[in-house]
Amino acid sequence: MSSGCSACDASELSGSVVARPIPIFQGCVDQQPEFTMRERQTWVRCSACGCVQLLHVPDPNLVYQAAHAESAGRLWFEHHAAFAEIVQDFAASRIVEIGGGTGLLAEQARKLGVSAHWTNVEPNPLERPDLEGYSAFTGFFETAEPSLFEGATIVFSHCLEHV
Repeated sequence: MSSGCSACDASELSGSVVARPIPIFQGCVDQQPEFTMRERQTWVRCSACGCVQLLHVPDPNLVYQAAHAESAGRLWFEHHAAFAEIVQDFAASRIVEIGGGTGLLAEQARKLGVSAHWTNVEPNPLERPDLEGYSAFTGFFETAEPSLFEGATIVFSHCLEHV
C-alpha cells in the first residue's frame, strides 16, 4: 500500500477507482496472452493537492522490461518536431531527456540548431543516433548520478502521452 501522495506526501488518498487487470508491460511479447503478467489498476486522488495516481505502482523493471516504442510514424515525427521548438526556446547548455527511447527528439532539436549536450536516460534505448554531443545513460533516472541533472534542462518527452 502507498504511504502517501507521490506529489505532496499527504496521507489522505481517497476515491479509488479500480480498473480490470491489464498487462504490466505495454509492448510486444513472445508468450501467449494468458501468460502475460497483469495487474489491476487502483487509481486514487489526493485530498490535499488533487493529484490522481496509482495506489500500487508496478515494478518499473517489469513495466520497462524491453523497449516499447519500436516505430515512429507521421504523428510521432510531428510531435517531436513541435516539441523540439519548445526545447529550442528553453534549452540550457545540457539537456537530459528522460525516456527518450530512440533519440528522435534530440535529432529534431539538432535540425533546429540546438547544440546543447544531450543525454538520454532510458532503461532500454532502441538506438543511439550518431549526433555530436549525444550520449545515453542506460538505466532509470533514479540510478543516475545527481550531477547528471545539475544545471540541465530536464525533458520528459513522453509524459503527456502517458497522462
